[in-house]
Amino acid sequence: MLADLTAPGVLNVQSGQAIGLSATPIDDDGKVNLSLPGVTYTWNAGSCGTLNDSTSRTPTFTAVNNACSGTITVHANQGSGANVPSGGRSISINVAAPPATAVPTVVPVDPVVIPDIVPEGLDAEDVAVILPSTGGTFNVPQDPGDDAPPISIDIPGGAIESGAAAAVTINVVSVGSVAAPPPAATEGATSGTFRFGSTIIEIQWYDDTGAALDTFKLNRPAEICVPFNQADLAGAAGGPDGMSIWRYNGTEWIELNSTVNISAGTVCARTLNFSFFALGLSVAAPDAEEAGLPSTGDYAPSTWTMVLAMLAGIALVAVGAFTARRARRVRATS
Repeated sequence: MLADLTAPGVLNVQSGQAIGLSATPIDDDGKVNLSLPGVTYTWNAGSCGTLNDSTSRTPTFTAVNNACSGTITVHANQGSGANVPSGGRSISINVAAPPATAVPTVVPVDPVVIPDIVPEGLDAEDVAVILPSTGGTFNVPQDPGDDAPPISIDIPGGAIESGAAAAVTINVVSVGSVAAPPPAATEGATSGTFRFGSTIIEIQWYDDTGAALDTFKLNRPAEICVPFNQADLAGAAGGPDGMSIWRYNGTEWIELNSTVNISAGTVCARTLNFSFFALGLSVAAPDAEEAGLPSTGDYAPSTWTMVLAMLAGIALVAVGAFTARRARRVRATS
């Protein structure tokens, strides 16, 4: 006689997965008995999928195509007897969300015909033609015949729209060509401003006909590098850490996240937008001035440099003490 029914307690499946289920009848001796006569089964798939047969002992469950948690139930009857178990047997079902669809990689495509872009008043060597597939680079000296590192821009592939082409140039400009830095703060931990260093430039873009563009934005950031000299290093509060590239956005100067490369003699930053750029030298904060610290320039050595100097001093003292003891021993034995 049918006394109980067993079924899996928990199922974890992927979205859209089909899995076989099984209900096992238990007789009144507590044993599995698949030969009990007149046993029928009733399944309910719940909200997380469907069953191919709701009256089979071993139906197939197919999960929905999205994340879901729910319950499958089953009970059995022998002849016209009561439901076994009376409340049905529950199976907890957890359907995992489908994996995210991979975004296809867009391969930049160059124009069918690569244009020769020579803006009016310029020569071909005054600009660099930038293509979608490869990007491009361009550099100019800060001054004609200058041996210092050049001012440069490096545009990666995929930075401009597929099928298009553009040209870029770098113009070195004077302080009088750009807006002044913002006024310095009168209190606080930062000055909120900078002083112009040795480099101020305008980066100008042109379309494929050579027409100058008032605004231009890349899909991927370009790297801009400008050189610095000893006067820049000495004039920045904090030394190397006080140098950065600033961009004028048409209304205000914005400091860019910059990297100083001492060995290369450059300061570099990345940007998507273009206009005027300047090497900015930090100005000491008002709080630093009140504390009697140098306001500008007077580059202070780093903590590590001071530690090395202190260790060197200790070593000199030790050598001096050893020499004095040795001299006393010589006098004592002579």
